[in-house]
Amino acid sequence: MALTELKKKSNKKWNDANMKIRYDRVQLVIPKGQKDILKAHAAARGESLNGFVNRCIDEGIARDNVTHTTTTSTIQQLKTMLELAKDEPIFDEPKRTQTAAPTPTTWEDLA
Repeated sequence: MALTELKKKSNKKWNDANMKIRYDRVQLVIPKGQKDILKAHAAARGESLNGFVNRCIDEGIARDNVTHTTTTSTIQQLKTMLELAKDEPIFDEPKRTQTAAPTPTTWEDLA
């Protein structure tokens, strides 16, 4: 066996052992043909398929956390506003500039 073959075997053995220690494996099931699309998309951006999937996951989690934080913050602000405004009227009474027309009391008044 050539030295390079021994080195390849040694590297593979070391990689396999370290992969189990350092990484979790996740099986991803996607529609037939989608893998080629994802690989091409990742390659166009200089990424591996695995790197692309990990980046998508990281960005999705970051986006979800921002949305959740923003929503929570907005809800808290609304609660504070409602608490401050509970003793104050929300709308002012409309100012009447005209008097209402008299209500007819007989049939003759309608004519």
